[in-house]
Amino acid sequence: MKKTMESQVFNMGTVIINHVTGEHPQSVLHEVQDEISRLNRLLSRFVEASDISRVNRGAGRSPIKVSEETFQLLSDSLGYSKLSQGLWDMTICPLVMLWEEAKRELTVPGRQMIEKAKALVGYQDVILNEEAKSVFLPKAKQAIDLGGIGKGYAADQIIRLFKSHQIDSGFTNFGGNVSAVGSKPDGTPWNIGIQHPRNPQELVGLVPVIDKSVVTSGDYQRFYRATDGNHYHHIIDPKTGYPSDSGLISTTIIADSSATADALSTLTFLSGLERSKDILKDYEGVEAVLIDKHLTVYLTKGIKDDFEGIQGLKIRVL
Repeated sequence: MKKTMESQVFNMGTVIINHVTGEHPQSVLHEVQDEISRLNRLLSRFVEASDISRVNRGAGRSPIKVSEETFQLLSDSLGYSKLSQGLWDMTICPLVMLWEEAKRELTVPGRQMIEKAKALVGYQDVILNEEAKSVFLPKAKQAIDLGGIGKGYAADQIIRLFKSHQIDSGFTNFGGNVSAVGSKPDGTPWNIGIQHPRNPQELVGLVPVIDKSVVTSGDYQRFYRATDGNHYHHIIDPKTGYPSDSGLISTTIIADSSATADALSTLTFLSGLERSKDILKDYEGVEAVLIDKHLTVYLTKGIKDDFEGIQGLKIRVL
């Protein structure tokens, strides 16, 4: 007899909710929590013994051998960095850390500090050795941050676990980034809400999905008000060294893979509307909901008939 169960855990810096319907949901949820912990130990720059932390400590000194899993994820990340010509850059960590410190002090980094951190950002510097499965950052203090893809990758692994246990209805929710397996038990799609970027207690609309991932990047998710009176969000543009000001304030990607959706949500947020149109053309089966600073909602053609928006929204088709 199938049962429905749900678990909640704080890991990878966010609340993760897993919801499954199956024959042995409790054992599946236990295994999923173990997998989340394993991936955090492997990929988090905040875990001292992780592959990523070891690579970062080896910057400017020596190549670091990593697991095959980490090597493949870094290879994929390098691909997104190349695709975007460095707008999505896996080596952005020095800038991210600079702004994290500023957030703690409610200040804004000085221009000289930003330029110094920017000089360490450059995906072209990363040396991946396929045979040795090693990673080398040639400049001291260079560092990798997988914040733009890591949670998506973890969600994909959870969905893989669900399927290996014959779970055909469920979802994992990484702090609002949702990956669904199958449909609801009654056969209807999962309805994933997209938050209003200027009133996060409300939704701009719903996206119905079956076997899809929905990932959102927004300037309202993690931000602070500095002593200069301005708000600064967490998505840093490596070209300027400052929080992105592309004209988009919320970008949602719907894709088969959560890692793909995670990377593309950040990339489109950084790219702005016009460049995002070109980027999305290269990804068959990927849909998007983009919201600009005027609160106009732009939908890709494949989602326009399914998107259920609130009344009064200005909606355009990309």
